[in-house]
Amino acid sequence: MLQEASLEPAYWAEAVNRARTIIEKARSMLQEASLEPAYWAEAVNTAVYLKNRAPTKALSGMLPEEYWTGNKINLQHLKVFGSRAFAHIPKEKRTKWDAKSKEMIMVGYCENSKAYRLINPDDPRKVEKGRNVFFIEDNKPHNSDTGSSNFEEKQSCELVIEFPLKQDEIESYRISVKAR
Repeated sequence: MLQEASLEPAYWAEAVNRARTIIEKARSMLQEASLEPAYWAEAVNTAVYLKNRAPTKALSGMLPEEYWTGNKINLQHLKVFGSRAFAHIPKEKRTKWDAKSKEMIMVGYCENSKAYRLINPDDPRKVEKGRNVFFIEDNKPHNSDTGSSNFEEKQSCELVIEFPLKQDEIESYRISVKAR
């Protein structure tokens, strides 16, 4: 009796290695974005989405998505996982004085449309879809304080004086300024 290929240990080893790679990417994405492990499914889906759009040696540098569909893939829409996103609120869903956008967190891409998967910080259990989105991809965690940091960085710079002074008056003209 012949053993099926799917039951051979080599087959399973390859599958386990690929799964481990995706899980490691997803874990790194969650940690870099300072997101809770509860969003592991979004991170895994995004890791797979990105893997299918990355060049591979097996296809001579071609993208798997291009190979499967035969179409040239545009990667301009790719954004940093966990980045701050401002989703447009349609006129019908806001009043004259309401904000025109809502701050969200980007956690993925919609497979069947040109939309992003977004988490609303006010209702983090719900993942919403949005097409008209502006991103801030500065690699800062979504929940970091946008003001000054916990410690003050100081830089020293020399004060340039444009009028002559005696040597004893020029001791140490230095000022400290906060780094921006």
